[in-house]
Parts: sequence; C-alpha cells; structure tokens
Amino acid sequence: MAAQLENGYTLIAHELLEALYKTRINGSQANIIMFIFRFTYGFHRKSHELGNAFIAEGTGIRKDQVKREINKLIDMKIVKVFEESTHVKARVIGINTNTAEWDSNKKSTQGAKKTPGNEIEPTVGANQSPPPGGYLPPQDIYSFKNNLKDITTDENNDFEKVNKEYGRIHQCMGLKPAEWPTVTELLNKGVQVDLIIEVMEEKHAKKIEEGGKVHSFSFYTNAIKEKHKGIGVKNSRMSIFDELERELG
Repeated sequence: MAAQLENGYTLIAHELLEALYKTRINGSQANIIMFIFRFTYGFHRKSHELGNAFIAEGTGIRKDQVKREINKLIDMKIVKVFEESTHVKARVIGINTNTAEWDSNKKSTQGAKKTPGNEIEPTVGANQSPPPGGYLPPQDIYSFKNNLKDITTDENNDFEKVNKEYGRIHQCMGLKPAEWPTVTELLNKGVQVDLIIEVMEEKHAKKIEEGGKVHSFSFYTNAIKEKHKGIGVKNSRMSIFDELERELG
C-alpha cells in the first residue's frame, strides 16, 4: 500500500532537515533522530519519554548501541535532555532546535558522554509512547511554531491508559508497536477505554487460571468487539423503550 498523508504525517522545520543533511552523523544516529522526530513532532510536541529499550525495539538497533549513539548525539547537542530518567520513568528527550549549538566534530573526537541518570533503566510501564497514526487532517495543519507546543488529545490519552493497563496486567513495558494500530482502530470506532481494560483483565485472569499465557493484544480483540457490539444493541433497545415511554406517558 502506498504511503498516504491521511495515514499520518510529521511536520519538521526545513531548518532542521537542512542542518541534518549538512551534519556528519552515522547511519544509526540518523535512524535514532528520525525515530525521535516520529515520536515527538509526529504527535505535535517537542519532547517525550523515550527509553533506550523502546528506541532499540523501534529502530532495530541493539540496545547497547542505542545507548552509545544517544550519548554521542547529546554530546553533539543535537539531542536535548529535557528531564533525566528515574527508576519509574524514561528520560525525556527531543531534538535541539537551536542548530547553531550542534557540534558534529565531537562525533569522532569524543566518546560517549556520561549523562546523570542515564544508567538507570526504567521499570515496568516506563517506556510508554502513543500509537502510530496520531496526526491532524491536512486542513488543520499546525504551523511549526504551534507544532513545538505540547499538545495532548483525548485519543492519545485513551491510548496511554490502555497501554499502561496492558503493561500492568501483563507485567511488561506495554503494547508492542505492531499492536498500536489495532488499539487505535478500536478507540476510533468508539470503543470505551474501560471496556477494553475490563475485557483484558477478565480474559487474562481466565487464561492464567487455565495455565496458559497471553502473547499479544490480538487475544482480546474479538471479545472487545463482541462486548462493544452487545452494549450498542442494548443501548439501542433502551432508546426505543425510552421513546415508547415518552409517547405513552
């Protein structure tokens, strides 16, 4: 399928792109920068919690190499640390938009710079990130100035709730990237967050009781759709009864 703007896009200032293709960085660093673009400007914010493990999973780069390259990018002042990591949350990072501060010469002359808090790996639920597809329709494109503001939407908040609860129930870092579109689709179709969480808790508990194990969110999809459909039918019937009651009385 051909890529379409309707499926999501990322606004990036021309100055940043021009500075990047004039800067001496290696392939891994370029991939990491693109990943940061996707999960910051791709959701209309300038920074976000992005742990090394999450970046490694998304880019296919080894975690130890991600750690090394991130430190170099911070040392080069291309990547900016907005908040240091703790035992319960990943480091908040983003791209340094002041390109005049970038120093690509440090790439070959200095090793990885130790950043306070960098050695701390967040625990369960820390590397949470929004689903792919968070975007504005073409007619509502924000200017780059507005794009740098931290903007949150109900859709992204709902996804975060599902993501965190999935991590809590399964004792993991959260949903796998391949599962994000499925959750987003359910939310877009009006499925309530509480319903999704309720189904996950019930079916997961039952599976564990049977001695099994849930390997992915797809295990819950059909049950969620059926329960949502059932609620819709129930509400529809209730509305008919309400109308009859009003007419009769």
